[in-house]
Amino acid sequence: MGCRVALLIGVLFQLGCAAFLNSDRPEYHGPIQAAAWHNASVQVEQTPVILDRAVYAIARPMAIADSAHVYAFDLETGKEVWHSAYGATRVIAADASGLIVTDSENGTHVLDPVTGRDLAVPESGLAMGRAAFSGGRLYAVRPGEVEALSPPNLASQWSAAIPLDDALAPAVAGGRVYVLGTARGKSMGLYAFDAQTGAAAWKWELPDRVGSFAVEGLTADEGGVYVWLRQTGRDSFSKGLLIAFDAASGNEKWRHSTSGNPAFEALLLAPGEVVIPDYPAGKEANSNSSGYIFRALNRRSGLKVWEVQTAWKYSMVSFDGNLLLVSDRKVHQLLNENNETSPDSWVSVVELRTGKELWRSPIMELAVLTRPAASANVMVAGSKPYSFNDVRGKDSVAGLWAWRLRQ
Repeated sequence: MGCRVALLIGVLFQLGCAAFLNSDRPEYHGPIQAAAWHNASVQVEQTPVILDRAVYAIARPMAIADSAHVYAFDLETGKEVWHSAYGATRVIAADASGLIVTDSENGTHVLDPVTGRDLAVPESGLAMGRAAFSGGRLYAVRPGEVEALSPPNLASQWSAAIPLDDALAPAVAGGRVYVLGTARGKSMGLYAFDAQTGAAAWKWELPDRVGSFAVEGLTADEGGVYVWLRQTGRDSFSKGLLIAFDAASGNEKWRHSTSGNPAFEALLLAPGEVVIPDYPAGKEANSNSSGYIFRALNRRSGLKVWEVQTAWKYSMVSFDGNLLLVSDRKVHQLLNENNETSPDSWVSVVELRTGKELWRSPIMELAVLTRPAASANVMVAGSKPYSFNDVRGKDSVAGLWAWRLRQ
């Protein structure tokens, strides 16, 4: 009898804590939008990639125990088009000329996006970290080097040394390639190269990362380069710093500090503006119900143009024009004394300029969602069932889910 009472108390405690953890979540009374399609044949743990009329995802089949492969699905119907014969770990970059994929042995493949056929299998030494397509070329970074490659065989056009062992994907704009990263956890640098020749244009370096700076984001246009950094102070509270550089000279134009730095990458170029996230000021800055601040700054002057405060601190956010694409969750239940929680998940679409939630999907019980991706009025998110000890979501919540952004 005593064991039953203890078990009942434990269950009530879990349910009570779960309710408490979600007690400040704003009630939602807006539209609930059903999925346009759902392919439940796979489970997906990485954000999908959308190119033209197809969705590419690193996925594991649900029916059999197998390693992950790269899959292609039709964007309109969700039907599988092809999948790779070999194990795959990451889609590095995608363009009409090729899908760049890392296999399970850290080799690089260039796949035909339409058929999935290998267009080229470069030497294993060509394994790359991050990359970006621009102007028919692939610009890739790996420890100590940035390289311009021509698909489909990834023939090298030029390479240049960079004193970095970890870098973000390059930003390409105005005929230049920009690389931002760190070296040995101590130094940081931004390097600019001519996109056609690889000639070094200028550099900005921070030899000693005073205040524990970390790179968070990089974007560029013809006139400027925008570096988004995270700084952890003595109070261990992360703050954000946006630095704008002149694209021609590399001189700093302006900088803007934020009171906080949300735990997701958010650096968006809007017409004439650059948009960054922040925490609200005051004692309630860390509470979920205080939401995030999204602030738009004039690209030339750094002056604030507008800002909006959302109603909630969303779990994961990506962007599609003036829309925030959100993968969010609430606690299904607490699982142990260390506050291990399980999720009931959904996606939302929020208007960036107003902070208004336009619609929300139905809740997917015990589903773990990826960050959404969007193109051609379709938003896609991957998912897998949550699993911890004897708690597991149904197979039916797994796969790829797609919704129309606007009806």
